[in-house]
Amino acid sequence: MRFLRGIILCLILMIIPAICYADAIVPLINFFSKETFGTAAIALGIIILIEAYFLGRSIKQFPFRKHLVFSLIINIVSSFIGSIVIIIFSLNNPLRMLYVYSPTMILKFFAITIIIEFPVIKILYKDLISLNRAFLIDLKINILSYISLFLAQIIFLIGFSFLFSAQNKIIEKNWTNSNILNGEVGYVYNIEGWGILSKDSKDWGLKRYNLENKKWEKLNKNINTGLSWDIVGNILVYQTSEGEKYNLVIVKLPEFSVINTIPSRWFDKIKLDPTGRYVCVLEKVRTLFVKRGTETYGYPDECKMSIYSVESGQKINEFKDPILDDGLDWSPDSSKILFVNIRDRKFIPQLIPGVGVPSRISEDTLAYDPPKYIYVYDLKSNSATDLCQGEHPQWSHDGKRILFTRNDFMGPDKIFIYFLESKKEEFLFEMRGSEYKWSPTDKNIITVLPYKSILSSPFGFLTIINLKDPKMRLIIDKEARGNFVWAADLDLERK
Repeated sequence: MRFLRGIILCLILMIIPAICYADAIVPLINFFSKETFGTAAIALGIIILIEAYFLGRSIKQFPFRKHLVFSLIINIVSSFIGSIVIIIFSLNNPLRMLYVYSPTMILKFFAITIIIEFPVIKILYKDLISLNRAFLIDLKINILSYISLFLAQIIFLIGFSFLFSAQNKIIEKNWTNSNILNGEVGYVYNIEGWGILSKDSKDWGLKRYNLENKKWEKLNKNINTGLSWDIVGNILVYQTSEGEKYNLVIVKLPEFSVINTIPSRWFDKIKLDPTGRYVCVLEKVRTLFVKRGTETYGYPDECKMSIYSVESGQKINEFKDPILDDGLDWSPDSSKILFVNIRDRKFIPQLIPGVGVPSRISEDTLAYDPPKYIYVYDLKSNSATDLCQGEHPQWSHDGKRILFTRNDFMGPDKIFIYFLESKKEEFLFEMRGSEYKWSPTDKNIITVLPYKSILSSPFGFLTIINLKDPKMRLIIDKEARGNFVWAADLDLERK
């Protein structure tokens, strides 16, 4: 009965997500990836020590150092063969070998571990144990080592939680340079209320940071700003939804007097031009997916770009080609618009349309993400030209530079500046998160930097960063999330 309870406990522990798994589930190939090397080394090291200890308790004829050598051999063999199994399993998708699998897959690799290891134990200990006893010893040491590894992870999680909490407090203490606001104008707007995480919009609201007194001001708690929105000067445009009915509502701040209401569809992005006279929107056309081997991955939405008049509510322009929803911004003179798309249109037919993950996918679909490029759409000539590879472009207020991001797979976003006159780019720094805005003076940017945390959080530090000295920072909100705007007075922007 105790043995059965041990097996059940082991199965439960393997279903719980963990930092890293053991033996065949921590294959040697993990030591050749910077993302998995650390946790794989720690996990495998802990398991070798634990299993050497339990081998010594089961077979007392050898000293501990010999059991340690045998445990090392057992785990190297198991990890090596586990690597081969995963490579064969992942021939069409090499990236898959670096990720934690489903509970079913974990159980399969646990079984592979036992099958691999108990003959090795029999060979190492020769006539001291029978084959049946080798199997039982292997099953026992793996169950105990998995339980011990899980408990070790709990200890590490608690320890790292305290460590990250202390690091966050240090960040809060250091990022307090209010001199960064010298010469800056306008307000920083953000969403208030936890209601944005639920369907209840009663607590949703708009707030703004006053640069003069360095305090937040609550503007409205009854406005549904959980959807797309933008502000220029004192003009706010936001989207509302009632069932399947959507409207673009344009109001004047801070009194929220309605300027216009435009019947609309779901818009992925909304952007007012610098004069507050026009609003550009990206309307979702279809969801795209990319196939890598046997796996299907989500891709940015394919959208249609349209421009509406704020005063009349009429559509005045439309870009005919479908584009991606990875960025949208106006030039300072309102004559051009930045957007993101794929340069080589031959990739588009290979992307898979659908609302959910499609059930049938042809084998000739794209095996990687096609590179994304930043385009400039000229409203006068109704033509678009590409600038450089990147995403999330932001035009500077002086019209001479463009901020954009470029990231590696699973890596942080790298922020660059593109100089329009020289057509050259300059790397600035790395950061987590792709949403950021220029300050009205173009001296700083504002972004939400995530907390140092074991678990991901939608909230972070709303931080102003100086472009000349990125270490010069000021946190203005410790519980912020994306969707923020830094807007100056319209008269100031027109000078």
